Amino acid sequence: MGWKVIIAPSAQSDLADIVRYIAQHNSDTAIRLGYELFASCRYGAKLRTT
Repeated sequence: MGWKVIIAPSAQSDLADIVRYIAQHNSDTAIRLGYELFASCRYGAKLRTT
């Protein structure tokens, strides 16, 4: 059984700020980073504890 991961609104806002900042220099990298961070959270939710 995985964990339920809740991304707090403040964390979502922080991520959006980070992605916007990076996008000023490299928009492709910013988009990839945003997707990868959320994918990591989803992956972490699927991990099982032993």
